[in-house]
Amino acid sequence: MKSVALHNRFSRLLLKSFTFLLLFSLSYSAIAQEAVDEVRQKAGRKTFRALCYGCHKLNKDNIGPALGGVTQRRENDWLKKWIRNNAQLRASGDADAIAIYEKWNQSNMSAFPTLSDEEIDNILYYTDVGDPNPTVDVTAAGVQTGGGSTQPDWLIWLLAGAIVALFMVIASLLKQISELKGAPKTPGLWGNTVELW
Repeated sequence: MKSVALHNRFSRLLLKSFTFLLLFSLSYSAIAQEAVDEVRQKAGRKTFRALCYGCHKLNKDNIGPALGGVTQRRENDWLKKWIRNNAQLRASGDADAIAIYEKWNQSNMSAFPTLSDEEIDNILYYTDVGDPNPTVDVTAAGVQTGGGSTQPDWLIWLLAGAIVALFMVIASLLKQISELKGAPKTPGLWGNTVELW
């Protein structure tokens, strides 16, 4: 009966551990940043580097303003009009367009009337998500190289938890096998008996 009681207690502990790990991994993944659409990011980065990078950076002002998170400051339709032909937008009397023009010392931004909505949306997506965050590897020579992590952190935690749980199951099975065999018991460090396998 002692074996059954220990088995039931172990089963409850194992079930609670799995439940905790499952809830932890789900909450962690829900809190984590949404997945980046790499195709859009790369397309937007390529166009941004070709057309915008000479005057704009993502996180600091240059000849023009920093564009990181610009979609949070301006509406998409307004940004498309500005990018395609900012002089025409200013001529229409748009107060925001005029204010930006004045703030940046009346610097004329190039017009890009041939950009499609998709190309502009990709540029704006890139300004929101930025460059990929490479992990840093230090080689034996001390040179840092970028490399991407392909596994999300929550998956690593989940696998680690599964390994710990599997170890506990194996330990429990070994204990039950030794009880069934009637293994001799020896005194342990604190007076309780320890089974020999």
